Amino acid sequence: MEQKKTMHWADQTAEKIVQTWGDQDTYTCASGITPSGTVHVGNFREMISVELVVRALRDMGKNVRFIYSWDDYDVFRKVPLNMPNPEMLEKYLRFPITLVPDPWGRDESYARHHEVDVETILPEVGIHPEFLYQANKYRAGTYSTGIRRALEMREHLKTILDK
Repeated sequence: MEQKKTMHWADQTAEKIVQTWGDQDTYTCASGITPSGTVHVGNFREMISVELVVRALRDMGKNVRFIYSWDDYDVFRKVPLNMPNPEMLEKYLRFPITLVPDPWGRDESYARHHEVDVETILPEVGIHPEFLYQANKYRAGTYSTGIRRALEMREHLKTILDK
C-alpha cells in the first residue's frame, strides 16, 4: 500500500498561491487588526497563520513581503475592563483610537501603546512584518481616489455584492 505524503496546511496554501497567481517577483501576504485593547492569543493566531504561509513561500524560494496593518483609525467604542483610568478613557469614546491618550502614560496614544507591545514581542518569535499604520494612510489621503471611485461605482458594486 502506497503512503500518501501529507503537507502542512501552510505549504498547501503557499502552493495554491503560486498556482493561482503564477510566478511573481514578489508575493505580498497581509494581515492586521485594530489595536483596540490588549492583544491576545486570538489576535496572535491571525499573525502566526500568515507568518506560516510567508515561511512556506520563502521555503519555495519566493520573495515575500509580509504587511501587518494596524487599523488604528478605528473608533474607540468601549472602555475595556482591564484598563487603568477608565473615567479618563470614557471621555474619548467615539474618537479614533490614535487620538485617545495612553492610560499608562508610556506612548503617544492608546493605539500606539498596544502596537508597541506587539511590535516588541514579535521578533522574539521570529516574526518580522512590515507595519502599516492606517491612521497615517487616511490622513495622507492615500485612499481618497479609491474611495471616490467606489462611491461612483456604488450601483455596480451593489449588484456584485447582491450575487
